[in-house]
Amino acid sequence: MDTNRKFISVISKLNRLTQEGELKWRRMDPPAGLTSATDDFVTAFYGTKYEGRNLGIYEVRYKAYDPDHDRVYWDNSAIVALFTENWQKEWEFPQVAGIWELMRSVEYQMANVDGFVSKILGDEKKVLRDEQEERS
Repeated sequence: MDTNRKFISVISKLNRLTQEGELKWRRMDPPAGLTSATDDFVTAFYGTKYEGRNLGIYEVRYKAYDPDHDRVYWDNSAIVALFTENWQKEWEFPQVAGIWELMRSVEYQMANVDGFVSKILGDEKKVLRDEQEERS
């Protein structure tokens, strides 16, 4: 299996585990190393522990240059990285397919969209079950 395919498989598995609720994320302040001495802006940072390692996913907005039109514009990327115990970045995954999908799954989980929709639709028993699972 080539390296890119391997990383796509890892991201895909993390996404599946997140969607199934087996991998729980938490919103955190971005580590100082991502925000100090840079013009980049981390719009959201989420962390989790998996296989004994700190794993983070975050969206970063940054200025990019378009030489064809001689202009500067804002762009963004979703980044997945491994972090040390005190949340210093160790290694960043390459940009492969599926990272944005993982980011959307994490945001969906963090916003408790299922619980919100269930409340609106009146499925109180499901909401209570979900809340009990989150506490355990």
